[in-house]
Amino acid sequence: MFSDRPLLGFGQGAFTYVYPAFHQPDAARLASIYAHNYYLEFLSENGLPAFIFWGWAVLARLRGIKGLKKYALIAVLAHSFADFGLAVPANFFIFCYLLAEPGEAPAPVSGAASLKTLAAAALAILMAAHLSGVVLRKAALDRAQESVVKACAAGDYSKAEDLLREASEKEPENPLIPQMLGQVLLRAGLEKKDRPTLFRAAVSLERALSLNPYDAASYRDLGKLYSAAGERGMAESLLKRKREVFRWER
Repeated sequence: MFSDRPLLGFGQGAFTYVYPAFHQPDAARLASIYAHNYYLEFLSENGLPAFIFWGWAVLARLRGIKGLKKYALIAVLAHSFADFGLAVPANFFIFCYLLAEPGEAPAPVSGAASLKTLAAAALAILMAAHLSGVVLRKAALDRAQESVVKACAAGDYSKAEDLLREASEKEPENPLIPQMLGQVLLRAGLEKKDRPTLFRAAVSLERALSLNPYDAASYRDLGKLYSAAGERGMAESLLKRKREVFRWER
């Protein structure tokens, strides 16, 4: 992943979505939210310049820390070679707090320093507000997903579709929503043998792939859909597109 985009990476948090295109053939059925090496994950998501800056900032601050806290932070950094602890936001924020926390009472600040402090506090508030929004949206999507599962279990595919379309209006760029909608419509279309429903499923799954071209589940479901609909040409075209993305299928 890093060698494909060494400068900018695939974007923070993209490992989960992009990894299936790069894993080994014998691991084709495995999925991972994080890499078990935080540094490789950071490089693949953010690129080399960001990694160098982040590493410089951490090491520069670490040099000014003394005592047990310094060795505890070093232990966290060493452990990250074999785990993803720092990829978990809560762990990362605690690590940053311990890294930035002064070891002794700070000296009185000047007017310019107090302005910097206010600016840093404002930035922290903005980041907290943004993260709160992310958490709230994730919670809302989880609730919608639970309702969709219940609706599908009861055979009420129309309700499931309505729930997902409502979620899509709130988060139009979230690739998971059209993926789930495509799965619901595919299931409904296959059960009812209804081509218009299958067509809507194809539209949703193609939308999911346009948002995340590394979405293995949508490729799988689209392949199933085109095969069921007898669209051999579309199935072959899809397989060709998939092989262009998924290296282990080349």
